[in-house]
Amino acid sequence: MFKRLFIYIMYLKDIFMNSPILITAWRRVDKLEQLLLAIKENKPEKIYISCDGPRKNNNDDKERIQKVKATIDKLIDWDCDLYKLYNRDNLGCRGAMIKAINWFFDNESEGIILEDDCIPNNEFIPYCSKLLKKYRKNYKVWNIAGTNYQQGLHRGDGSYYFSKYFHCWGWATWKDRWLNIDEYIISWAKAKEALLLKSIFNDPLEIKFWTDIFDKFYKHNIPDTWDIEWTYTCLINEGYTIIPNVNLVKNIGFDKEATHTKFTIDQYSNSSLILPIKHPTFLVNDSDADRFTFYNHYQMCFKRRLKLIYKRPLYYPRKIFSLIRDLITK
Repeated sequence: MFKRLFIYIMYLKDIFMNSPILITAWRRVDKLEQLLLAIKENKPEKIYISCDGPRKNNNDDKERIQKVKATIDKLIDWDCDLYKLYNRDNLGCRGAMIKAINWFFDNESEGIILEDDCIPNNEFIPYCSKLLKKYRKNYKVWNIAGTNYQQGLHRGDGSYYFSKYFHCWGWATWKDRWLNIDEYIISWAKAKEALLLKSIFNDPLEIKFWTDIFDKFYKHNIPDTWDIEWTYTCLINEGYTIIPNVNLVKNIGFDKEATHTKFTIDQYSNSSLILPIKHPTFLVNDSDADRFTFYNHYQMCFKRRLKLIYKRPLYYPRKIFSLIRDLITK
């Protein structure tokens, strides 16, 4: 009885923790509505919200963005400090996101970041808030993630484990870590020459995978994204990301309106609970979990290829057709 009462008291202590939150939006009204309704139960006391501007000569963008702004005014109806950053022009995924996070940390020393298609459950915000406080001065930890790609595998002896991989679908960090971001991965040429990735990864496939990604971004600024730069920064600084042992955030952005990922073969529910939090005994990187993440999230292993063929049977025929067409037209 006393044990159950203690657990309940600890749960109440955790659930009301409430850090500043940054929400980034653009033109997806329906997704923003779901996000705002999801966080309403927590009633964050400080909300920063950024919205990118319309593309040039695009009236549809203008109309949708006006609806986004109206939705913000309508749905954030609880007592809170609300700050807005609305871009006049379209800065794109990378420019708008980095500008928003910089603005957020011009005003706060730590906080939670959610893009408009990342829907948290009601324990995500207190989970992040508690860990932001706990690891504030522990510079081994750079991020707190809300997503878990372990497909039910429990890692370590706590409610979360430590990873070298940054997960961006609902996360939190501190200003003093974010200020280290290498926005254009300018140091990549020296890091590549020094074979730095060999000291981070043991698997040649991982080294090649990330080398190819960093090369492409360094040389061509492709794709138009912000998370490659932050992933790179965390890796070269050996900054760990806390990963919950259950998934707390659901990404609903896989559709034709997505900037990069139009579909997914993996769906993760956000219905699992994590409070009260049990801290792991040791602050060490879980290499087994990271290997699983690489082969089951980043890399297309055989099992995932079969899953892709089942869900999208025309995916590979279209890819082959596209390659043949490109060869013919050259």
